[in-house]
Amino acid sequence: AQTLYADTFVGYQLPTTRGGAASPSRLEQPYRTGDYAAVVRLAAALPDKGASDLFLEALALLQLRRYGPAAGRLLEAQAANRQQSVRLFEPEIEYYLALAYLGDGQYAAAAALFEQIRSN
Repeated sequence: AQTLYADTFVGYQLPTTRGGAASPSRLEQPYRTGDYAAVVRLAAALPDKGASDLFLEALALLQLRRYGPAAGRLLEAQAANRQQSVRLFEPEIEYYLALAYLGDGQYAAAAALFEQIRSN
């Protein structure tokens, strides 16, 4: 499982936005610099996390090999997306959720999600 995880995991790179129409999340800068512990610490202090905050927090947790909490944040991001008209990071959330399950030893859940991704 760990070999499969290592072979499959690709770290997420934040896109570069020019023109700055939307204000960036406080989590983006530490994530860009690879300070994943700071991302998790800052995320814990955010009062109302949206899907993008939860997604970045989950990715930081994956980088720190905290797979169970990462899966929880990704599930929260999916739930937050369901409450919005514009769904953010939907395919990415599914992919990284499958990896979080794999890293956490939840092999059946990981396999089912990877199969669903492959069939889509």
